[in-house]
Amino acid sequence: MLDKKKIISCDWGTSSFRLRLVDVDTRTVLVEFKDSEGISVINKNWLSAQRPSTERKAFFLNILKEKIGALNAPDLAQVPVFISGMASSSIGIEALEYTQTPLFTNELNLVHVCFQDERDIYMFSGLRSETDVMRGEETMILGCDFEEEELMILPGTHSKHVEVKNGVIIDFKTFMTGEFFNILSKHSILADTIAKPESINLDNEFYQRGLKEGYHGNLLNLAFNTRTYGVLNNTSKENCYHYLSGLLIGTELKSVSPDVKCVHLISEGSLLEIYTEALKVLGISAEAKFTDANVAFVNGHVRLFKNLYKREIA
Repeated sequence: MLDKKKIISCDWGTSSFRLRLVDVDTRTVLVEFKDSEGISVINKNWLSAQRPSTERKAFFLNILKEKIGALNAPDLAQVPVFISGMASSSIGIEALEYTQTPLFTNELNLVHVCFQDERDIYMFSGLRSETDVMRGEETMILGCDFEEEELMILPGTHSKHVEVKNGVIIDFKTFMTGEFFNILSKHSILADTIAKPESINLDNEFYQRGLKEGYHGNLLNLAFNTRTYGVLNNTSKENCYHYLSGLLIGTELKSVSPDVKCVHLISEGSLLEIYTEALKVLGISAEAKFTDANVAFVNGHVRLFKNLYKREIA
């Protein structure tokens, strides 16, 4: 008999995998398992196995079953699984079409599929606008409380800025902030002038200078300052790192309209602190809200569970 008191929440990204056993009523994480076997790794293993395409789904689901066993929790056979992230992409279990915006969060009409095993295994698609896509972030968004009108920012390798009005996801944009930083700091002419400090100092003069210049200036011109600071001024490599980091975040945040009433940050750890401070330094006067990304993801799956099984959302 299906266990409707718990769910297994699965965040299967490109380079990471995480399972959480969740109490539905309290939204408490009872036990957790994570590793670095993201969809990209599993897909490479699948290709190396050279098995018929008809066996692809079973290959991925068997790996999922093994990882569920790693939770080491009793009585999991009838606990439903909810999967978000890259598992629904072309390199995942099965490619699902993106759900088109606008998305009405009170209806939770995400495209999904259910694999029948000893348990129900639900996999949800990502979200698309006319010009952009996301996979995984939509689950975090659904796990948040909304203002009447707000801009949700999900910082990361590919930061998402999501426009929400009256509980409807209207539109969103992706900013390759984290990926650009990785490319510029490791694979460009700037790499020799940069060294990662032990920790990011948000009061660092060069970090704050980068924030402000990125917010007001031209990235393609200003990025080269990272090199000239070192070459002409003997600026330390750690300060050059701070400058480039601030520059890219400032460039991203220049897209925040002065008309935005509320900025809702969905993140965790240092990124949450970094973006919170950046909003203050740049004088962005919108009300600021914060939700932990892990809490949001779990809450999103609980909402989807209660919607599918017609339980009232607490």
